[in-house]
Amino acid sequence: MNSLKAITLLWLIWCLGLVGCASQSQNPAPVRSITKDYSQQYQTKITASSYQVKSGDTLFSIAWASGQDYKNLIEINDIKPPYTIFPGQTLKLRGKSNNSSVSRKKTDRSNTSTHQLKNIDSRHKNDVDSTSSQGYRQVKAGQERSSTAQTKPRPYGRVKQWLWPTKGTVSGQFSASSLGSKGIDIKGKFGQAITASAEGKVVYAGSGLRGYGELIIIKHSDEFLSAYAHNSVIRVTEGQWVKAGQLIANMGSTGTDSVKLHFEIRYKGKPVDPTKYLPK
Repeated sequence: MNSLKAITLLWLIWCLGLVGCASQSQNPAPVRSITKDYSQQYQTKITASSYQVKSGDTLFSIAWASGQDYKNLIEINDIKPPYTIFPGQTLKLRGKSNNSSVSRKKTDRSNTSTHQLKNIDSRHKNDVDSTSSQGYRQVKAGQERSSTAQTKPRPYGRVKQWLWPTKGTVSGQFSASSLGSKGIDIKGKFGQAITASAEGKVVYAGSGLRGYGELIIIKHSDEFLSAYAHNSVIRVTEGQWVKAGQLIANMGSTGTDSVKLHFEIRYKGKPVDPTKYLPK
């Protein structure tokens, strides 16, 4: 009798084991990707063919978010000096200009309109200071103007040399893939100095671009822009000229989960690897 009970018990245990295996096969363990996806954090938020201007937007911030050269926005929207944009205005982000003078640009370089377009940046250097034309904001909560004297404005030229914007360890590398980081991450201490990587004009200072936290964008030449993200304090204002190495912000963790600087360089609106330009 005891042997019969023992056999029955073993049979029940064996049956329960089969049920357990079956249930596990229907619910496999979750698998996580080993590749970090940066596309959601530093998201290019404007992917449509048009965009409605919001309060605080500038041509530079819209161009940055849509991944293109700001000069393209000026051209395809036929924006005239002083390049005024207004909240509620709809800008085309793709396509060609309807202005006939623009369409003749390649065939008639002596045309007056063509000459104006060709020299649009030299005029933009002066007009960009206008608070009404670009939606530049005054120093706000969390922002302080740098105590360093401003560089005297001068025409944009070539970037002669790039400087590291802060001290620390490079914790994130640039990647050209769609899911990769469009810049580098430099790990440091909260509050440490962030400096301009090259001379130029601050064309954006704020927190309107998703994933970047408190962000500064500097225009260095007709082709090059640089960006400094996740700052704790911004110490410059839009329209301000800065020297290479000048204090522009303090390191922080706004818009991210750790203290670091996310640094980008863009050439004609497209991300490039900063380490190819920074000193070794």
